[in-house]
Amino acid sequence: MVRKKHTAIIIFPYLFAHDGLKIEDLEVKPSFDKTIKKEPSKIKEFLTPIARCFRMSGGQQIFQWSYITTCISSREYFLKLKEKLDRFTTVARYVYLSDERTGGEFANFDYFVFEITPQQEKHGRKFRYLEGILNGETSQGFHIRDDKCEVPYQFPRNIRPLVLTNLNNPNTNEIFKIVYLNPRFYLSEREEKKLLGSLRWFNKSFAITGETDLGTSVVHMAITLESLLRGGEQKEPEEHAGIKAQIKSAMMALLGDSPDLEHWINKFWELRNALIHGSAKVPSFYYVAKGGTKAHRNNLDLARSFFTRCVKILLRIRSTEFNRDIHEQLVSNEVRIKEATRLLKEAKEDTPKAYKNGALDLVASLRSNDVTATKQGVQKFGKLFIPIVIKDLKRKKQDDITEKAEDILKWKGRNLADLSLVYYDFEKVYSPFYFSQAMGETITELALRGAAYNFIGFAGWRLLTFYD
Repeated sequence: MVRKKHTAIIIFPYLFAHDGLKIEDLEVKPSFDKTIKKEPSKIKEFLTPIARCFRMSGGQQIFQWSYITTCISSREYFLKLKEKLDRFTTVARYVYLSDERTGGEFANFDYFVFEITPQQEKHGRKFRYLEGILNGETSQGFHIRDDKCEVPYQFPRNIRPLVLTNLNNPNTNEIFKIVYLNPRFYLSEREEKKLLGSLRWFNKSFAITGETDLGTSVVHMAITLESLLRGGEQKEPEEHAGIKAQIKSAMMALLGDSPDLEHWINKFWELRNALIHGSAKVPSFYYVAKGGTKAHRNNLDLARSFFTRCVKILLRIRSTEFNRDIHEQLVSNEVRIKEATRLLKEAKEDTPKAYKNGALDLVASLRSNDVTATKQGVQKFGKLFIPIVIKDLKRKKQDDITEKAEDILKWKGRNLADLSLVYYDFEKVYSPFYFSQAMGETITELALRGAAYNFIGFAGWRLLTFYD
């Protein structure tokens, strides 16, 4: 049974996107009257009552907030929605929490997802029960009578709306540029996961409600440093050894090798171990300098400061120094063809999916100096990939080029060197099309054609070589 789409309203009660903001395919809107008036009647009917469910610490009604409208059709869609929202809140939180001058708090980026069901629409204004999911994790129920919330959500500490400014400007915000504009150009998928994971832990070190103590934040910061600076993926127990050495080596490589930094790392690690392993005697949360007797800095503040500097240096390196070719040299054409085959089958001739899952990237990286991909393997892969290219050509009404591409699929000979000539004939007509692409093409179309151009040349070369 197919689940019907339900309207969903996502509210950021303590965040005010004054100029609006795009998060992938979602639009964050400010709570201006003129903006709300443009919404469909169903949205307007529920939006104001939902906003009245939230208070600031003194009981004052929130007066500046932001919201997103969308439709939820399945659990899978909800999980993808949560992933987008968490990605945004992780990066935005970090931007504001890493700079104390902004006055941002962890809770400023909390969001609630309200799904509006047909039953709720039927109840009318007299009485409604709405359920908001805090940060996509925890349910919070609200009883509304005559558009007034009986027991509103009230944050325990003093909090005011945070006004977002210039957040997604790539000229002023480097981390947003790297994460949102073209992450694969700067970071590998694994690097991006590590970065976002470390940012989440950094943000959690600020999530103190009065019920947690300073030790919780210190532990979160220790995990933050480990998430960012540990190399590789530790899967075996023996690989967990030497964590401190890894962190120390990475930090000193990024921040500079000094006895003072080494001393701080050692002392912070002692504090981290005492907290994590439940030691009866926990060292001071304040740092005593090497050779000193009195504390002059808070270890938590120092850890946060060092982490943000590490992130800044790493992102600056990635945005100015292209290292992708180093990693590409370590992957053979045999592996590329095998993995691209799997990913293309998953994409099922859907170009955006093939772009997103990395299949087109693998095809574009095939090299004509590596014969590990067999001729038969290249022929078989062509039968899988060329139909996607043909689909694009037909969409662009390139009938003559399409005919040459179809010749590849129709070929039934035994001598693969003859097939290479068919590929070369295709390349002659495809190259002018590829190099004459007009402005305004989508990134997925450009990626497909780049991958196609590379594969056509690669296949012509590989099928003609003597090696197999």
